[in-house]
Amino acid sequence: MRTWLLAALTLASTSAYAAPPAAPGSAGPSADKAPASDSKASASIPDDADTQAAKKVLTTYLDLVIKKKYAEAKKLVHPKTLEVIAGITKRLGKAQHPMAPAYWAKDDFRLVRYTFEDASKHRWGTIAFKLKEIDYRIQEKGEDQGNQVSYLLGQKDGKWLVVDKKANNTFSDHAIKFDYKGYFDAKDPKPASAPDDE
Repeated sequence: MRTWLLAALTLASTSAYAAPPAAPGSAGPSADKAPASDSKASASIPDDADTQAAKKVLTTYLDLVIKKKYAEAKKLVHPKTLEVIAGITKRLGKAQHPMAPAYWAKDDFRLVRYTFEDASKHRWGTIAFKLKEIDYRIQEKGEDQGNQVSYLLGQKDGKWLVVDKKANNTFSDHAIKFDYKGYFDAKDPKPASAPDDE
C-alpha cells in the first residue's frame, strides 16, 4: 500500500511541472512553415470601411517588403515621408529611417512575418495599427522573438498611404498634431471618437 501511494504522489508531482498542451492554432514545431503574414481580423480592429481600406494598404506594403520588392512598396509610402528619408540620406549618407526597409535589410534585419493586433483612429482621419513583427537578424542568422511596432496610415489625394513606423511605441493625437501637420486630406484635425491627450 505504501509503495502504491508513493508511486501515485510521484506521478502527481511530476505532472504538475509538465508543459501544458499547445492551444489549437498556436505556434508549435512547424511555426517556421507559417505564412509570411496573418492579416485575419482581430477583435481589436474595427471593421468599418476606412479601417479595412487602410489595413489592406498596409498588408500590401508589408507583403512587398517581405518579398524584398522595395521599389513597389515605396509607392505606398506617403510622399512627405519619402522627402524626410531623402533628407536623412543626404545628411548621413544612408537612409537610416524606420520606413526605409531596404537600408535595414542589408546588414541588420529584414521582415519575415507579422500579425495585426490592434487599430485606433486619430487626428485628420488617420489610423494607427499595432502589429507584432518577426524579423530575420542578419548578424545572428536567425529570427528574433518578435517586436511590437505601430504604423500610421492616412489619406493623401484620396489614397491611403503608409506614413510612419514606430518600434515599441504608438502614435498619439498629440504627436500626430505636431509631427504630421499638412500630410493629410482631412480638414477636421480630430475625429469625434479620438481622446484628447494634449
